[in-house]
Amino acid sequence: MPPIRNKVTPEEGRIVKAMEALKSSECKTVSDAQKAFNIPYKKLLGRFRHGMKASHGGQNKALDEAQEQALLEYIDRCDQLGRPSKRRHIALAANSILWSSS
Repeated sequence: MPPIRNKVTPEEGRIVKAMEALKSSECKTVSDAQKAFNIPYKKLLGRFRHGMKASHGGQNKALDEAQEQALLEYIDRCDQLGRPSKRRHIALAANSILWSSS
Protein backbone atom coordinates (compact mmCIF):
# COMPACT_ATOMS: atom_id res chain seq x y z
CA MET A 1 0.00 0.00 0.00
CA PRO A 2 1.46 3.40 -0.94
CA PRO A 3 2.16 6.00 1.70
CA ILE A 4 -0.46 8.60 2.49
CA ARG A 5 0.39 11.86 0.76
CA ASN A 6 -0.71 14.40 3.34
CA LYS A 7 2.00 16.94 4.05
CA VAL A 8 1.41 18.00 7.61
CA THR A 9 4.02 20.55 8.56
CA PRO A 10 4.16 22.41 11.85
CA GLU A 11 3.06 25.55 10.02
CA GLU A 12 0.03 23.77 8.54
CA GLY A 13 -0.94 22.62 12.03
CA ARG A 14 -0.74 26.19 13.31
CA ILE A 15 -2.82 27.40 10.36
CA VAL A 16 -5.54 24.88 11.18
CA LYS A 17 -5.54 25.99 14.82
CA ALA A 18 -5.66 29.64 13.78
CA MET A 19 -8.60 28.95 11.46
CA GLU A 20 -10.44 27.21 14.30
CA ALA A 21 -9.69 30.15 16.60
CA LEU A 22 -11.07 32.57 14.01
CA LYS A 23 -14.24 30.51 13.52
CA SER A 24 -14.86 30.17 17.25
CA SER A 25 -14.19 33.91 17.76
CA GLU A 26 -11.20 33.31 20.06
CA CYS A 27 -9.27 35.62 17.74
CA LYS A 28 -11.30 38.53 16.44
CA THR A 29 -9.14 39.38 13.41
CA VAL A 30 -6.80 37.59 11.05
CA SER A 31 -4.02 39.84 12.32
CA ASP A 32 -4.62 38.69 15.91
CA ALA A 33 -4.57 35.03 14.85
CA GLN A 34 -1.44 35.58 12.76
CA LYS A 35 0.39 37.02 15.75
CA ALA A 36 -0.90 34.41 18.20
CA PHE A 37 0.03 31.40 16.03
CA ASN A 38 3.14 32.83 14.31
CA ILE A 39 1.93 32.38 10.73
CA PRO A 40 2.59 34.54 7.64
CA TYR A 41 -0.26 37.05 7.43
CA LYS A 42 -0.95 36.71 3.69
CA LYS A 43 -1.05 32.92 3.87
CA LEU A 44 -3.56 32.95 6.74
CA LEU A 45 -5.64 35.67 5.10
CA GLY A 46 -5.83 33.68 1.86
CA ARG A 47 -6.86 30.53 3.70
CA PHE A 48 -9.43 32.45 5.69
CA ARG A 49 -10.96 34.03 2.58
CA HIS A 50 -10.81 31.05 0.24
CA GLY A 51 -10.63 28.02 2.53
CA MET A 52 -8.24 25.10 2.54
CA LYS A 53 -7.35 23.63 -0.85
CA ALA A 54 -7.95 20.11 0.42
CA SER A 55 -11.60 20.97 1.02
CA HIS A 56 -12.17 22.05 -2.60
CA GLY A 57 -12.05 18.51 -3.99
CA GLY A 58 -10.24 19.45 -7.19
CA GLN A 59 -11.43 20.13 -10.69
CA ASN A 60 -11.75 17.86 -13.69
CA LYS A 61 -11.60 14.78 -11.50
CA ALA A 62 -12.12 11.90 -13.86
CA LEU A 63 -10.63 9.10 -11.73
CA ASP A 64 -12.63 7.45 -9.00
CA GLU A 65 -10.98 6.47 -5.70
CA ALA A 66 -9.80 3.02 -6.86
CA GLN A 67 -8.39 4.41 -10.09
CA GLU A 68 -6.61 7.20 -8.27
CA GLN A 69 -5.15 4.62 -5.88
CA ALA A 70 -3.88 2.61 -8.87
CA LEU A 71 -2.25 5.74 -10.30
CA LEU A 72 -0.55 6.48 -6.96
CA GLU A 73 0.74 2.90 -6.86
CA TYR A 74 2.15 3.40 -10.38
CA ILE A 75 3.96 6.56 -9.24
CA ASP A 76 5.34 4.76 -6.18
CA ARG A 77 6.48 1.84 -8.33
CA CYS A 78 8.32 4.21 -10.67
CA ASP A 79 10.00 5.74 -7.63
CA GLN A 80 11.03 2.31 -6.32
CA LEU A 81 12.59 1.47 -9.68
CA GLY A 82 14.54 4.73 -9.67
CA ARG A 83 12.69 5.99 -12.72
CA PRO A 84 11.37 9.53 -12.43
CA SER A 85 7.64 9.80 -12.95
CA LYS A 86 7.29 12.68 -15.36
CA ARG A 87 4.04 14.54 -15.90
CA ARG A 88 3.69 13.08 -19.39
CA HIS A 89 4.06 9.51 -18.09
CA ILE A 90 1.58 10.10 -15.28
CA ALA A 91 -0.95 11.51 -17.76
CA LEU A 92 -0.46 8.48 -20.03
CA ALA A 93 -0.92 6.12 -17.09
CA ALA A 94 -4.07 7.96 -15.96
CA ASN A 95 -5.51 7.84 -19.47
CA SER A 96 -4.65 4.16 -19.71
CA ILE A 97 -6.49 3.49 -16.46
CA LEU A 98 -9.51 5.43 -17.72
CA TRP A 99 -9.54 3.66 -21.09
CA SER A 100 -9.28 0.22 -19.50
CA SER A 101 -12.26 0.89 -17.24
CA SER A 102 -14.63 2.01 -20.01
